[in-house]
Amino acid sequence: MPKPSTLLIGDWLFGASGKRRLLSALLSGRPGQTWQLAQLARAAELHPKGSVDVHVAALRQLGLVTGSGEGYVLVP
Repeated sequence: MPKPSTLLIGDWLFGASGKRRLLSALLSGRPGQTWQLAQLARAAELHPKGSVDVHVAALRQLGLVTGSGEGYVLVP
């Protein structure tokens, strides 16, 4: 597949499609919904043993989600 000639904002900011799907899943949930890593992986079509924990850690550093192994919540 050829590379696009211009970089889309979504690709620049969030990189791979898995990251975008993860953010989309978080945004489509109920307000205050608590997510387990396995739920996020399924919702974003990521492998549960894959990089979902790394993506969530980055979202925590950005202040977009809070939580720990007990569950994660999108910051309003």
